[in-house]
Amino acid sequence: MSFEHLERILDHYDALLEVERSLWMRSQDRLPDDGITVLVSVPECESEPVWLGYHDDGWRWIDGRAVRGTVTHWRHVPDPPRA
Repeated sequence: MSFEHLERILDHYDALLEVERSLWMRSQDRLPDDGITVLVSVPECESEPVWLGYHDDGWRWIDGRAVRGTVTHWRHVPDPPRA
């Protein structure tokens, strides 16, 4: 296997990881790693249904308060723009 072939495989793998990071995950199907900041969707919070939070033995808002509602989906926080 050539170096160029391995490089293409790694590029493809990186692209697949980036696509996965951009998808909303159903929280009943999969949870993020504990303590990782993610975007959470809580439909009951009508004024702000999407906010930063994390899962650590239960869902918490970024300030550490317990989420009072059902986190139906989550997704990774997008990377900042490249300069």
